[in-house]
Amino acid sequence: MDSTGLLVLAAIVLAVYVVWTKPSLRPRFLNDSWNRAYSFIAKKYGGYCMPAGWWTRPTVNFTYGEARCVLGTIRTNVSGGGEFTKLAIGWPQLDFQLEVMPRWRSTALWISPGMNPVATHDDLFDKQFLVRCNKPKAVQRFLSPEIRQRISSLYSLFRTDDVYIMANPALVVIKKPGFIKTQVALDEFVRDGLDLFDHIRLTRSVGIDFVERALDSPIDDITCQICGEAIQADRAICRRCKTPHCRECWEYAGQCSTYACGENQYLAVKN
Repeated sequence: MDSTGLLVLAAIVLAVYVVWTKPSLRPRFLNDSWNRAYSFIAKKYGGYCMPAGWWTRPTVNFTYGEARCVLGTIRTNVSGGGEFTKLAIGWPQLDFQLEVMPRWRSTALWISPGMNPVATHDDLFDKQFLVRCNKPKAVQRFLSPEIRQRISSLYSLFRTDDVYIMANPALVVIKKPGFIKTQVALDEFVRDGLDLFDHIRLTRSVGIDFVERALDSPIDDITCQICGEAIQADRAICRRCKTPHCRECWEYAGQCSTYACGENQYLAVKN
């Protein structure tokens, strides 16, 4: 090879090295729309986007409340195999393990030891989904109508009729089939996934059993979570989780005091 050929070869090697070692240059040689979509999510939630590489998909790391989240893709045999877009949320506050999947995918899954099917007694939900868990009674309480509704919404998102959800004492994982690469679709997937997570956190909030009785409780037995005093005047009842507040305290705070609820509308109840 003459000197000109060697120079050309050296230039090619140097270009490949620079692109490979500098992620910021990779989008010039790849589908830049992927990176724009994932960068949008990173900016929206105050996180960091690792752009796509030669053989890798983009990923996003961000924090949602106290939970650390990773958005990316994975190839797996779970839920039938193939490529999935995955939102993994680190939140070590569950004391059980469960997985939810469409019934039509269940025959392709390897059954984890100690995981057994459980019915929610919601006929439509049980017809569509198989739930496996290691603590049936705890999971039946956990799968509230609100959580079942959001699982069903994720299932029908993009008209794929497919979703895989796993929760254990360390993680909540939500998977949709395929590589979601457009900004609008990715934003919708993350938003719906975090909405489900908000309701999961709400079920684990201290006092969740108490708020279900709030509307029927005698006024002297109810304590406002904002001021810590017994509610003596008009009550403001959260429309979402039914937690009672002093109406004056609600209007001062502007929203429900229950962790992860976030509701800003209330029902007024006279003393």
